[in-house]
Amino acid sequence: MRPERTSKLLVSAMVAAALPMEAGAQQIAERTPLRFGTVAGCAAPAGISIETTNGAQLPTGCAIALGGMFNAGQFRVSGILIFQTQRQVLVSVFPATATLTNGGGQTLTVNDFNLVTNAGGPTATVTIGRFQPFDVDVGARLNLKSLQPAGTYTGSYTISANYL
Repeated sequence: MRPERTSKLLVSAMVAAALPMEAGAQQIAERTPLRFGTVAGCAAPAGISIETTNGAQLPTGCAIALGGMFNAGQFRVSGILIFQTQRQVLVSVFPATATLTNGGGQTLTVNDFNLVTNAGGPTATVTIGRFQPFDVDVGARLNLKSLQPAGTYTGSYTISANYL
């Protein structure tokens, strides 16, 4: 059976950071954008997930993974601790559902974000040391509509990191 439609999908992210008084400079930099690859849909809703830990594609329903560039996203969070040798940081992704568009008015949604692990959910608490950056991997699920129009869909989500 030959797929009727294919879509190339790319999600990049915008980043935000909050700084408490005792922390030095904090930065979040995207190292790798979250990519879903080339996906074929069908006459029923379907989806494809990208695993956080290894970037694997996991199609659901009648979705067919056709290759292309796909991988988990990755962000580097760095900060300088002034008065402490270790500190916990809460990393979050939002909104819970991001919208992708193809420039022609068609949309897709991305949800079920996972940080750090495949079942991590949209928040993760990590411990950093003085002058020690850490990487946060991001996976998610792309939702295909019935007979989704072909195209390159792009959108954004936000990553925040806050000292606890």
